Amino acid sequence: MKHNFVLAQVIFCALVLFGCKKENGLENPVIPVDPNADLLKVIWSKKGVHSAFTDLMQFENQFYCAFREGSSHTSYDGIFRILISPDGLSWNTIGTVSVPYLDLRDPKFFVDNEGKLSLAGFARDTLDKKYNFVWKLNKTGIGKPHSVGITDYWLWRYTKFKNINYSIGYLYKKGGSQKPKLVLFFSSDSGFLRYEVKGADIFNKGCPSEASLVINEDSVAYVCLRDDCANGAYFGKSKYPFAKWDWTKLQYPVRGPNMVLLPNGNLILAAGSMKNYYKSYLTEFDPRNLTFKSFEELPSGGDTGYPGLVLRDSVLWVSYYTQTNDQMQIVIKRKKIVM
Repeated sequence: MKHNFVLAQVIFCALVLFGCKKENGLENPVIPVDPNADLLKVIWSKKGVHSAFTDLMQFENQFYCAFREGSSHTSYDGIFRILISPDGLSWNTIGTVSVPYLDLRDPKFFVDNEGKLSLAGFARDTLDKKYNFVWKLNKTGIGKPHSVGITDYWLWRYTKFKNINYSIGYLYKKGGSQKPKLVLFFSSDSGFLRYEVKGADIFNKGCPSEASLVINEDSVAYVCLRDDCANGAYFGKSKYPFAKWDWTKLQYPVRGPNMVLLPNGNLILAAGSMKNYYKSYLTEFDPRNLTFKSFEELPSGGDTGYPGLVLRDSVLWVSYYTQTNDQMQIVIKRKKIVM
């Protein structure tokens, strides 16, 4: 019996060392030796703080993850926290950014034409006056906020094509406004600090909001768009110069959509609330025949979604947030992609 007890202890220790353990409700495996093997890891969780709305970037051999911190999902006290990692596994805070009396929301990374890593974000005050800001950052610090000169519209994600940065902005708090609901903005400014209208009213029905935009090598733009009115989503296509758009209603709704192009022409589309409102999802989507080729439910629950995506050398990195027992968590997933 004594030998069996010792053997059981050895087996238990081996399972702990080489198996998976539960951390804050998520399975966090021990980091595998293979740097391309799949893994899931909680990289940030702070008690009593609503950490959400992530974005992810790899720049000069470093990973950057940004997200909002506030007292709740809809509170008016948001700030941005930016983390850095050499390998996507161990993370440290570069710093936080805030603007006095403003609520910061939805941080998004991009690289400007001067080769500088930039962080964009939307801001509002308690009277719902709107602002869009850009910060420049590096490994050691974050610069001062610069206004991009766009009000009323929420510039939600940024995409560079032929040295022009594009962003789809939606009209925030539309009410009885006669302004276009959805506008394509662009910036030829080398630092991407000012934006102008490229295409007005590109989607004029429903309640368009968060949109992910990618542009392929054939100069075709793809957009995954959330529609708040119908709790639905639309997929849009347009050929350069992006004046005419074709829209198709998708089978599933989305919250906080994000997309990256695959070499086969398909898209990785990640979002919250597609099949279940309280789950986040990772899919492969064919934009030519508008079909979902695969569907993966990410370990998630409660308030969740708003993924960041990085695809490098057949390895996909995903950041997202989830809620477990009223505790918010920022999660990184690494997944090998078969091209």
